[in-house]
Amino acid sequence: MKGISQIIATVLMLMITIGLAGTVFVYLQSSLFGRVEKQISITDLTCNVGTPGNVFLTVKNLDSKLNINGTTELTFLLNGAPVSVASWLPSPAINVGTSSTVNITCVAGNCDKGVTVIVKVVGPSNSAESDTVC
Repeated sequence: MKGISQIIATVLMLMITIGLAGTVFVYLQSSLFGRVEKQISITDLTCNVGTPGNVFLTVKNLDSKLNINGTTELTFLLNGAPVSVASWLPSPAINVGTSSTVNITCVAGNCDKGVTVIVKVVGPSNSAESDTVC
């Protein structure tokens, strides 16, 4: 009799099936769940001309599982320079799928009438940038 026995053939088929199932599992897991967490976006940006001028931007938490603490996890740049946040509405805690509005006080004529304001928000895993004309 030539060839392999039925027992060895069965064991080989089971090993191949388990190996393929494991490969598919790892591929799907990295594709579906391997994305970077805590992503943000800017949904609105407005400028209030005055003394002092203010920029109001709305930051949205795109993550489906984790909240973002705006005071510790977000950095704000106004025309390339780091700025501090004057106030948060409703709060600096941006819950899953929600937004929070940030009030940034302009300095040195950054928000004068006709000036283009560029705001960049750097988050835990990405950054978002938007601009508006005051």
